[in-house]
Order: sequence, then structure tokens, then C-alpha cells
Amino acid sequence: MTGVQTCALPISLRGTIKAYIKVLPRDSIMFDTKKGYTQTQKLVLHSDEKTPLEIRSVKTDSDYLEAQVKKVTQESKQVANNLIAKKGDYLLTVKLTDKAPVGFLSGRNVILKTNLEKLPELTVPVRARVTAPVVPPASNSKTPPNR
Repeated sequence: MTGVQTCALPISLRGTIKAYIKVLPRDSIMFDTKKGYTQTQKLVLHSDEKTPLEIRSVKTDSDYLEAQVKKVTQESKQVANNLIAKKGDYLLTVKLTDKAPVGFLSGRNVILKTNLEKLPELTVPVRARVTAPVVPPASNSKTPPNR
């Protein structure tokens, strides 16, 4: 024995969690579609920082996702169902293309580069459920028609 003693102390921490960029209405995207179809969703990127937000670039890490951003220049604009963007916000449009494979797709992201020192890169997770189209059973030509 080395003579070292240990003890446990409970510690209470108090703090404030701050989002430098708010992603509205939620901070991720979920698609649910059939193979061969496209689907698009829109999110609003908003910042209350003193430095006005600039999105410098946007990219995806998948061949079947497309993303683009556009700065909102009007005072207030409805961009989707119950989703309003204000002047200075960015509208992020993400499209799941018809190239998406069948299955549950996770671990995909939209990556945005910003001008904010405290958050130079923002990652928006994307998940998708792509189901195979329902194909009616082939008719059996050997079966005689009902008479």
C-alpha cells in the first residue's frame, strides 16, 4: 500500500447551454419515402450572436443528398408549414434524391461552414427510411379465368 487515500465528493454544477445557431423547427432531418422518389425538407438557421451569421459553404457527405442555403432578405417570410424565417436567417433546403438505397439510412450529415468563431462548423444529422415500392403479384397465365 502506498498510503494514497481517495474520496468521493458530490459536485453541483450550474451553467447555461447556449446554441450559437438555432436550427428550426428541429435540429435534424428525417425522411420517409419509397425508393425512386425524391423528398425535400426545409430548416431555418437563426443566430442571436452580435456578429451577423454568414454561411460560407454547405455540403453533404452522401451521393443521394443535396443541400443548399439561401439568406432570407425579407423582414419575415413563411418558408414551410408554420415555419417563419426572419431577415438575416438562412433557409436550408435538403433533398433526398431518387438515388437513395432501400433501407434505414443514418449517419449522414449536412455540413455547414460559418463565420462564427465559436461555431465554425455546424453539422445537421440526416436520417431516412426508404422502402421498396410495392409490386403487385404477376398474373399466372397458366391459371384459367373464372367462368
